Amino acid sequence: MRLNLYDVFNGLTCIYHRRNILLDEKPVDCFLFKALSIFFSENIDDGLFKHFTASDPKDVFLEHTWWVKRELRGFFDTPLLASTFNYDHIYSSFIYFNDAWAIPFSENSCYLDFKLSDGAIIKRFFLYNKCVYKYSKINFNELKFQFVAVPYFETKNFNYTHYLVYLIPSKHDVDLSVIWDTFYMFSNGNIRHLIAEQKMSPIDLYIPILCDLQSDFNLKNLFADVFKHNNAYNSVSTLSTFIEINEKNKKTSRVVFDDDVPQVTANKPHISFIFDMQSGRILFLIMDNGKI
Repeated sequence: MRLNLYDVFNGLTCIYHRRNILLDEKPVDCFLFKALSIFFSENIDDGLFKHFTASDPKDVFLEHTWWVKRELRGFFDTPLLASTFNYDHIYSSFIYFNDAWAIPFSENSCYLDFKLSDGAIIKRFFLYNKCVYKYSKINFNELKFQFVAVPYFETKNFNYTHYLVYLIPSKHDVDLSVIWDTFYMFSNGNIRHLIAEQKMSPIDLYIPILCDLQSDFNLKNLFADVFKHNNAYNSVSTLSTFIEINEKNKKTSRVVFDDDVPQVTANKPHISFIFDMQSGRILFLIMDNGKI
């Protein structure tokens, strides 16, 4: 099944090329700039290159920073540095997750203790909701952890298409890679089926807020490793993905449940990942050790 990424993500690509051109019959060192959507065929600037005639790379960087803030609606800053614009060729893509919670979180968010793997305690801000979620306690291969699937708003045929899944171990010092391997074995490699089969249960849920979470990937190094050579001269190529787990769509909680519902708190190192039910793929995986 084909995944329509533009339903899940927003994304932009920018390309810069340094050129020496004639301006008023005088040679000028400039950057050619082009921006396009990476999920659609059309260019957002009608396919025309724009000229930045500033000779100082810092000036071009300031223009670039302003453009990224505008195009990403101020949610994220550019991952590029001013020094990047000393290169002659720059290619950079920005991808960020674009969905809202299906069940708005309560306004009763709060600071709680988060226990690191070494036993140290830090304070973090947690979203809170008392609601019905796909939830279960898993005990497999001598490991115990809690499973929670928080749905995003988008649906198809009355079913949610994306979930933010939490795997919360019972102990703070468990190797998260072991938790992941155990979970994958428990699901028999079919995470979509496991999520679909989970029963709905009322719980008190606390999950930590993550702001400006960013993953940067050097495409140039990848090409060099794969093809064992690199023909790109004085160039840089990056892919950056962004996600936030935040307070959008909060509301005053009016749902009443029994007081004895389980409390599920991701207050220790844990795993969370965004799962797409249509494609059966993980779109973003986070190993939250409290230091990200």
